[in-house]
Amino acid sequence: MTAQAILTVVASLGLWLVSATGALAYPHPDSNPFPSNAKPARVKTHEFPSGIKEVTTEKIEVESIMFRDCLNDHDIVLRLSDIGAAALSADLRIDGEVYASGLPGGYAGRWFISAALGDLNLDGIPDYIINHWFGGCGRAAGGEQVTFLLSTKKGYTSTSILAAYARPDNYVMLNGRPCFIQTTDDGVRPCKDGFGHYFYIHNIVTFENGEVRVDNSLYPGFPMTQWDQRAIDHNDDPRAFDWKESVGSETTLLTDGQKQDLLRRAQEEIFQ
Repeated sequence: MTAQAILTVVASLGLWLVSATGALAYPHPDSNPFPSNAKPARVKTHEFPSGIKEVTTEKIEVESIMFRDCLNDHDIVLRLSDIGAAALSADLRIDGEVYASGLPGGYAGRWFISAALGDLNLDGIPDYIINHWFGGCGRAAGGEQVTFLLSTKKGYTSTSILAAYARPDNYVMLNGRPCFIQTTDDGVRPCKDGFGHYFYIHNIVTFENGEVRVDNSLYPGFPMTQWDQRAIDHNDDPRAFDWKESVGSETTLLTDGQKQDLLRRAQEEIFQ
């Protein structure tokens, strides 16, 4: 089997990453960090069909989910197994051959999981994306963990990050490199208008060999903090402000110190 053959099929299909919870990008259009006239190209990926839940009862009961697809006549199986302590183990087989075994596969909680593949680190070998929704209600509904299985000369590495609303438009090409726009949802009280508001903080995540990093130098304006203009703290009077901010712009509702505090908290959260 050749990894390049898989990528050829991926490119020809022209499919995009779709999360388990929907195909919309970002929480809503107003929170897209790129203005409508400057949207970068999406990263090409191929989504696996829906996973198949499995339960085995050998020595102990083991719960797992299997993602399986056939690309260019090659059988690709990505299996995530619950190993306890709220952790998943990831195994990858192609045509029955083991390519990765026992890698950290993310959070073993709710089984709302999707998977995709694409060449994220541009080494000509498919990488794998595991998108695990574990959000709740209200503003917590966007909570997700994204696990990247990246190819290296020695095999695959695994890195998990936290994000809010990981969607197709979050995977973009910047300066010729595949990137993921990581979004964190946070609030500040009081802001410059005297009231509390919620904000989205966007950071650029890049892929280099087997490493996942934050590199905000790839696009002007990042890291970006945007005001969620559709949400107002219930304790505040919605008539109390007349601020309006355009899509893809840094908020003016916060002091420099408040922005730095939001950014610090967001970046500390990414790799938890």
